[in-house]
Amino acid sequence: MLIDELTKDRPKFEGWRLIEKYCASDPCDPGSAKPDNIGETASGYAAIDPSKLHIHMGLGMEDHFFRDARPGVARFEPAVAVGKHREYAQDVLNRTGHKLKQGLYGLRAHHALLSRDYADALLTKWRERDAANSLAGISENEAWFTSLYHILLAFPFLSFEEKLEALIEASKAHQLTVEIVDMIGAPDQTIFDRAFDTAWEAGDDDQIYVLLVVAKATRIALSANVHHALLSLLTSSTSDRLRTQALGLAGQSGDHALLTAVAGSDWNAAAATAENGYEAWYGSWALLEAAARGIVGDEDALQRISPRLYGRAVQTFNDADARLSVAHRIDASIRRAIGFDGMITAPDIEKLVRSDRPEEPSLCSLRERETPSKDLRDLMRKLDESTEEFEEKQRRSYHAYVEFDRQLSVADARVIVDELSIDAFNALVAAAPDLADQWYRLFVALPDARIPLLQPLMLALAHVFAANDPEKAKALFSKAEDGRPVVRYVYRAGVPLDAKAVWDGDRNDILDQQRRGRLDRATTDAALFDEVLAASAYGKQDFLSAYIDEKVGREEPAEIARGIMVAGFSDEGPHASEILSRFADQPGLLGAACRAAHYAYERNAWARHWYAQMAATEDTKVYWQSQVQFEKIVDTRFELWRNDHSDASWPMKQFRASSISNLSNTYRNRQSKRDKKLFGRDAPAPIFVTKLLG
Repeated sequence: MLIDELTKDRPKFEGWRLIEKYCASDPCDPGSAKPDNIGETASGYAAIDPSKLHIHMGLGMEDHFFRDARPGVARFEPAVAVGKHREYAQDVLNRTGHKLKQGLYGLRAHHALLSRDYADALLTKWRERDAANSLAGISENEAWFTSLYHILLAFPFLSFEEKLEALIEASKAHQLTVEIVDMIGAPDQTIFDRAFDTAWEAGDDDQIYVLLVVAKATRIALSANVHHALLSLLTSSTSDRLRTQALGLAGQSGDHALLTAVAGSDWNAAAATAENGYEAWYGSWALLEAAARGIVGDEDALQRISPRLYGRAVQTFNDADARLSVAHRIDASIRRAIGFDGMITAPDIEKLVRSDRPEEPSLCSLRERETPSKDLRDLMRKLDESTEEFEEKQRRSYHAYVEFDRQLSVADARVIVDELSIDAFNALVAAAPDLADQWYRLFVALPDARIPLLQPLMLALAHVFAANDPEKAKALFSKAEDGRPVVRYVYRAGVPLDAKAVWDGDRNDILDQQRRGRLDRATTDAALFDEVLAASAYGKQDFLSAYIDEKVGREEPAEIARGIMVAGFSDEGPHASEILSRFADQPGLLGAACRAAHYAYERNAWARHWYAQMAATEDTKVYWQSQVQFEKIVDTRFELWRNDHSDASWPMKQFRASSISNLSNTYRNRQSKRDKKLFGRDAPAPIFVTKLLG
């Protein structure tokens, strides 16, 4: 056949997706023995042409084999796997344009296999990019990211001084990203202070800006000279970006003199000119820190902060009248939001709320709203989407968000996009209980079209009412249940607000009823996993154990199967292990459920093993071998136990960020498969499950 003739020089395997043909034993199982067929796979792996790897947006035949055979070859023939990945890295150095971009992106997952010499070569290629025309043929946006990727991949092998130099050099041509700044690692106090003194004496704003960004990212101690410079920037700087960073450091450090300078200045969020909103956020945070320490009066601070931090303000202020004033301002915004008649066709907005860095604004991601389609032509168009088409969609989403945000600001209805946490609502209800009752009446009377705008507020208020007014809480939870929020808030382990509102907080009858209902109503394994994850993230393992026991004690096979799946989706523990052992040999539905649950449970345990190996080793090759297995099997439960291991080893310190950089895609892929299943079998249409549940 023609296809055989055209591919006769390529390694032959029976199927890309038949991974067992590459490695007969599961390489991710720490107890697996080396299989007989891995030698043939390793020979094929060694024959891969590295110039054909990661050259397109999608995956070619070589890419599939390179990826799918990787776990087995890395585990049992590591010299072959390491050698081939280093060949690929060397090939990337000789690329230009689109192939260079794709090659650098593909290297991120194999960061630990690079070297100091390779880092030097990357930096040389980056510095010579214009002369060598290495970024020709790609868009301006792609060229920006590709340039920064040279630096990002080199970073772990550079000294702190070299990292500062690279960042300063890069900032003259590119806007720095959070990702690359966070990669800088542990700072060197002496080198930082010397660099800052030199930049300050020279009056080099570009260098000063980068150094202030680094100071905030690393939380480095502020020397006397840096402290003096910050005082000057807070009181007399004409540079928006330098003043913004100075405000951020004042609020983050909690330094009395810096906070006094902010409080004593005429700074006001309403006059902030930095268009991305960071100045208004950092300055407001600093004023609230000053108010908490009694440096500025609560009412004075309230007049000067951004509405985005009203939720923080009501938790910070000591003065009851000031807290009541905040509540009335939020009340006015809620009422305007209910009557908001502007553009509701906003993009999908997701805000990641970082509890580890509360002084930073929530990270926001935008995606163009698309109507789900089962038309094969629509799917093929999406798969064939060009870089230009993707960037145009991103631009449309951004401009739609900017317009939406502008309309909300004009209407004084920003409460729709400015996070009001559950803790903030607790403080609001305590400050103005009468207003809370009014909000309840407004929310339960909302027309369905308005629910997406105010769903986060409804859920937060429902959570607060659950402690002492269960009927109101139940009505609000029910009202907010349907609808897709305009802004989706995401918390620890990717738990969305609707789940956090139910699973966070103390045990009480109304919340326990909601918790049980969410587990019972899950119509796919993906939905059930999400609920178990949320329960675990907020310390409700005892509730899950009781739920499992209740379900497996029932007579109906579907109820027992649900309990088994909850056990399998739980983190490691003797109770879950016992449940899975008890039902291991059951036939039919229970057998299918137990196999699926055991599969998920076992792989979480294996992921723990490989991550522990990554944390313990000083050998970069062993680190990478373990990382390959870890990435293959990990799911979102990692977010529950990721801090169980220190990052004391050199590879973990340098490469942890790269190792977990693509996990969000891994999580989505895992959940996409679970979304097609219920109790390990093909999921029926949701309507049938819903009718069965009553």
